[in-house]
Amino acid sequence: SGSEAGSPPPRALALPPPRSPPLPPASFSQLVRVRVLDLSRAGLVALPPGATALTSLVELTIRGASAYPGAGFAWDSLAHVPTVRALDISESHLDELPSALAALPRLRALAADDCSLARLGACPPGLTSLSANGNRLAWLPAGELAAVPGLVCASLRDNLAMQLPADLARLGALPSLSILDARKVARGVGGGAPWSARSMWALARAHAALARFCRRFAAEGG
Repeated sequence: SGSEAGSPPPRALALPPPRSPPLPPASFSQLVRVRVLDLSRAGLVALPPGATALTSLVELTIRGASAYPGAGFAWDSLAHVPTVRALDISESHLDELPSALAALPRLRALAADDCSLARLGACPPGLTSLSANGNRLAWLPAGELAAVPGLVCASLRDNLAMQLPADLARLGALPSLSILDARKVARGVGGGAPWSARSMWALARAHAALARFCRRFAAEGG
């Protein structure tokens, strides 16, 4: 009929991109000198065993590796590239950092921005730089960060719901931490300068003093 002819076509459903077939080992056999590799949004389900040929690889980017809930990525396959020192897994759908990151003994810099992280979980202990901006962290993860003894810089911007934890003073035990960028936590929506080690430690001391006062006040029946 005329009304049917003039009606708009049905709207197509937005579906995740198709997954790529596994790459054959020969795909990497000629890349032994490659130091930087970007496989972002490539639709891979895992790094293939042939990636072990990338013996010079130091920087790997796989943004959006698991960008959709239920569309998982085999994080255990990172064991095929143990030489990686810098890894970017941003825009992947994760509740916490994959435990498989422990398979990267040389990993020093990790970017996990916009991953929907509700908690950090276990951070790779060798990190010196961590970026976890734009996630869903409810508390500044002082305990998890304190377990990374060589941490120098941590960026946790735009975790809009994040609050300061009771164990904030644990960060004072990190001898190398010089930058903690947690803007929009306690400095307002407009942000401010990243926290230096001195300002962070002053805040931790103030927090501890307030906690002692509250305990004394409660003990005295105030």
